Amino acid sequence: MTSGELKFALRVETALNSIPQPEYRQLVVESLMVLALIIEHNLTNYLGETLYVEQFVHCANGQFLQDQVSQVCLRAY
Repeated sequence: MTSGELKFALRVETALNSIPQPEYRQLVVESLMVLALIIEHNLTNYLGETLYVEQFVHCANGQFLQDQVSQVCLRAY
Protein backbone atom coordinates (compact mmCIF):
# COMPACT_ATOMS: atom_id res chain seq x y z
CA MET A 1 0.00 0.00 0.00
CA THR A 2 1.08 3.54 -0.64
CA SER A 3 0.06 6.63 1.27
CA GLY A 4 -2.10 7.75 -1.66
CA GLU A 5 -4.33 4.66 -1.62
CA LEU A 6 -7.72 4.85 0.02
CA LYS A 7 -7.14 1.47 1.69
CA PHE A 8 -4.04 2.88 3.40
CA ALA A 9 -5.94 5.91 4.69
CA LEU A 10 -8.73 3.70 5.99
CA ARG A 11 -6.28 1.44 7.79
CA VAL A 12 -4.56 4.42 9.42
CA GLU A 13 -7.90 5.89 10.45
CA THR A 14 -9.03 2.54 11.86
CA ALA A 15 -5.81 2.22 13.86
CA LEU A 16 -6.13 5.74 15.24
CA ASN A 17 -9.79 5.28 16.09
CA SER A 18 -8.87 2.25 18.16
CA ILE A 19 -7.13 4.59 20.64
CA PRO A 20 -9.83 5.54 23.17
CA GLN A 21 -8.13 8.53 24.81
CA PRO A 22 -8.23 11.62 22.55
CA GLU A 23 -5.12 13.13 24.16
CA TYR A 24 -3.09 10.00 23.57
CA ARG A 25 -4.44 9.72 20.01
CA GLN A 26 -3.28 13.29 19.35
CA LEU A 27 0.21 12.49 20.65
CA VAL A 28 0.38 9.46 18.35
CA VAL A 29 -0.69 11.58 15.36
CA GLU A 30 1.90 14.23 16.19
CA SER A 31 4.60 11.56 16.56
CA LEU A 32 3.72 10.16 13.14
CA MET A 33 3.91 13.66 11.68
CA VAL A 34 7.39 14.17 13.16
CA LEU A 35 8.55 10.83 11.76
CA ALA A 36 7.16 11.79 8.34
CA LEU A 37 9.03 15.11 8.47
CA ILE A 38 12.26 13.34 9.38
CA ILE A 39 11.98 11.18 6.28
CA GLU A 40 10.66 13.98 4.06
CA HIS A 41 13.61 16.24 4.86
CA ASN A 42 16.16 13.42 4.53
CA LEU A 43 17.39 13.73 8.10
CA THR A 44 17.99 9.99 8.07
CA ASN A 45 17.85 7.31 5.42
CA TYR A 46 16.62 4.50 7.65
CA LEU A 47 14.47 4.39 10.78
CA GLY A 48 14.55 0.66 11.35
CA GLU A 49 12.36 -2.31 10.49
CA THR A 50 9.49 -1.73 12.90
CA LEU A 51 8.72 1.51 14.66
CA TYR A 52 6.73 1.43 17.86
CA VAL A 53 5.15 4.87 18.05
CA GLU A 54 3.83 4.08 21.53
CA GLN A 55 7.42 3.86 22.75
CA PHE A 56 8.16 7.31 21.30
CA VAL A 57 5.10 8.75 23.00
CA HIS A 58 5.88 7.14 26.37
CA CYS A 59 9.52 8.23 26.21
CA ALA A 60 8.55 11.80 25.26
CA ASN A 61 6.00 11.90 28.06
CA GLY A 62 8.60 10.69 30.55
CA GLN A 63 11.02 13.40 29.43
CA PHE A 64 8.25 16.00 29.70
CA LEU A 65 7.41 14.90 33.24
CA GLN A 66 11.08 15.02 34.26
CA ASP A 67 11.35 18.52 32.82
CA GLN A 68 8.24 19.62 34.72
CA VAL A 69 9.64 18.27 37.99
CA SER A 70 12.97 20.02 37.44
CA GLN A 71 11.18 23.30 36.64
CA VAL A 72 9.16 23.07 39.86
CA CYS A 73 12.34 22.38 41.83
CA LEU A 74 14.11 25.38 40.27
CA ARG A 75 11.17 27.68 41.07
CA ALA A 76 11.19 26.52 44.70
CA TYR A 77 14.69 27.96 45.18
